[in-house]
Parts: sequence; C-alpha cells; structure tokens
Amino acid sequence: MDQKKSRDSDFELNDFMPYQLAVAASRISALFALTYSREFGITIAQWRVIAHVGGRAIKVSANIVAAEANLDKVKTSRAVAALVAQGLLRQERDPGDRRAYRLALTAAGRRVYHAVVARGTTIERIVRDEIGHRDHAELQRLLLKLRRALDGSDIEERFAAAGLPASPSGVRRPRVPKNRPQHTGD
Repeated sequence: MDQKKSRDSDFELNDFMPYQLAVAASRISALFALTYSREFGITIAQWRVIAHVGGRAIKVSANIVAAEANLDKVKTSRAVAALVAQGLLRQERDPGDRRAYRLALTAAGRRVYHAVVARGTTIERIVRDEIGHRDHAELQRLLLKLRRALDGSDIEERFAAAGLPASPSGVRRPRVPKNRPQHTGD
C-alpha cells in the first residue's frame, strides 16, 4: 500500500517550512559550534554573548544581549558569569543606572571574537559556494523578510485570530533593524 495513502493527513514533515528551517539552522549551528567549542571551549550561549557584545561599538546590558540573541535570562546570566570567569568579558556598572551592568569584551575576548568570526565567515563562504552566490543572496533576503514578517506589528493579532498562542512564554521578539540583518553567529 502506498505510504502517503495510508496516512491520516497529507501533512509531510519534510516539506513543512518551520521544520526545514529548524533542521538547517541546527546543522549549520552544530558545525559552527564544533569549531569554537573545540578551539576556545565556549558554548553556543557564550558565543552568542561574545558575538552580540563584540559586534558593537558601545557597551551593552545582559538583558539586551538576551533579547537579541534569543536566549533566556538565566542562560544569558550563566554565559556572562562563565565568560567573566574565563577573562573574556568584563562587567561595568552602568553610570545611568547603578543597579545595572554593561558588558564589554576584554582583550582576550576580542581575540576570541575575531578568531571565531573569521572561522564563521569561512563556514558561510563554503556553504555559499555549495548553494551558489545568487541563491545565497536570495536566501539572505528571504530570511530577513521572514524575520520582519514574524516581528510585524500585527503578527500576534493574526496568530490569536487563528486560535494560536499569540506570545508564547519566554519567546522574545527583538526588532530586526530595517537597514541590516541581525546575525546570531551560530
């Protein structure tokens, strides 16, 4: 008997866009994580903190890093503490709010940041060469469009109207800048 005809629905997991995105993201993230975990002994969460702090000209709070890196506050806090202990990150009191801290990379943290970015750029180049420059550019454009659509002002209302949870607990929706895509760097 034909396998498709014996199923209860026409749903095909391998054709489901969220599944395809998750699998592709998981595979590329795992390849990249292998690079920085072996060489520098840092986790995905720690890399995301380093990437978001290192990619800025100004110091940033852990809460902003958590939101932009799509990490929960506990995971961010643990990553920050580990990076401080390793001498890759420093915390400085926020002069505007004495209760808060701003994060900055140390010289060693900056070296790790630049080394991992170089390796990540190499991995991206290899993938781009595999799929072709035109398809890579189109994929980048479509991913940015998808992120902006998911961050749209009426997306939660549309989900709610469809009977879906509008804002799952723990899910942050950082705004995607209009002029440049964000990169989590895994």
